[in-house]
Amino acid sequence: MIEIIDPSFLTEQIRQIIKSKNWYSLTESGRFLWQRSVELMAEMISSEISPVSPEIIKEIIESSFGPESLSKAGDECFVDCLLRIDPATILWSEGDLEWQKTKATKAGLLDRLGLIPQLIAKEKTAALKDIVLSLAGQMGEQVCVVVIDDKEKNLTHAMSLQDQFAEHGILIKTFQLKLSDVGANPAACLAFIKAIQEKNIRIVVDMDGVLVDTDSVLSQAVPPKLAKVLTF
Repeated sequence: MIEIIDPSFLTEQIRQIIKSKNWYSLTESGRFLWQRSVELMAEMISSEISPVSPEIIKEIIESSFGPESLSKAGDECFVDCLLRIDPATILWSEGDLEWQKTKATKAGLLDRLGLIPQLIAKEKTAALKDIVLSLAGQMGEQVCVVVIDDKEKNLTHAMSLQDQFAEHGILIKTFQLKLSDVGANPAACLAFIKAIQEKNIRIVVDMDGVLVDTDSVLSQAVPPKLAKVLTF
């Protein structure tokens, strides 16, 4: 008797494995490893559902990122709205460098004229001071730097440097972005920036969960594609 596999059930099984994040591989220092993480995901899916190779998983995940993965403010990509405010917006992202570059490239971020990528393997907060100081006004005018991130700890660190930045005429403001929260989504962030009185505004912005809806890609786009492969 041939066993009939319910594609929706299979999709949900894969979704739960991905959302568990138990496949994340970190070094002893806490640095995320993309290739090893893919291998661990393949091991989990092969053990709990059906055999699948790391190569197939990697291809499906990476090909699932595209321009449609970019977060939106209304009908417009959030990154484009930010670039109109600061044509030299800084992309401040942390993680496995291959993985970061792949997402940024496939989503079209690196095609944006003026966007300055600062991709950091680990502890991006350690680089924030130098990044912000590089934005100091050349003629001594005050600069307001808006740091946008989805993680509170990164924004807390930014605010802890305020006194040091003030010596250079830099005012720090932060916004914790939450894509699914109407009070903290991209549109709310743009309203926050619009209300800032300072005229010289510079922007430092995170990628995952801010400019790119990575969680939606992994939890919504990837599982049915993997399920389709496993049913053949």
